[in-house]
Amino acid sequence: MKTAFFGSDPNFGRIMAAIGYAGVPIRPERIDVAFNGVTVVKRGVGMASREKKAARVLSRPSFRLKIHLHQGRKSASVWTSDLSYDYVRINSAYKT
Repeated sequence: MKTAFFGSDPNFGRIMAAIGYAGVPIRPERIDVAFNGVTVVKRGVGMASREKKAARVLSRPSFRLKIHLHQGRKSASVWTSDLSYDYVRINSAYKT
């Protein structure tokens, strides 16, 4: 998923695969996925026509990914970040 975020690539197949890999029972035909309100998966079906718009969202410094499983009332929030090329370059230049 983080490679999709870093590359501004709203690859809904990768997202659905990550959801399926989570180790909990899901019903893929119920899942909705959206980036800042731009839906890329609706009821388990990828919406290729929305990918360019979603890619613009992913190119922003921050965005919200909403995954709705339609399997109850529970919810969770996760905050994440990514490392820039410069951060990795600078911090890999010395030994600890």
